[in-house]
Amino acid sequence: NYAEVIDMLVYKALYKKMMDDLKDAGMWIEWAGKMKKENPEEAEYFLKSAEYRLEHSYPETKSIFTKLCENNDKEKESLCMNELIHDEFEEWHNELMNRLKKHM
Repeated sequence: NYAEVIDMLVYKALYKKMMDDLKDAGMWIEWAGKMKKENPEEAEYFLKSAEYRLEHSYPETKSIFTKLCENNDKEKESLCMNELIHDEFEEWHNELMNRLKKHM
């Protein structure tokens, strides 16, 4: 069914975007920590980039993903991927926010 293929593409794209937001933010926080002493301006840039991903991009994407899941759950009465990934992503997000605060 074409609609189901498109549904899965939307889920996959949103999932990957959330994953990219978290992975990139973590990488930038790590880099900023290493370069902070010698390159404070660049470190600050990476920390601000990580902050944007963690405080804006990730939550916005998660909101869209959650809404999609809620709408599809009502229609199909099935387990949504949101229930499967929510705790893992939220723990990861919280851990990155704590790391970011330590560097800012």
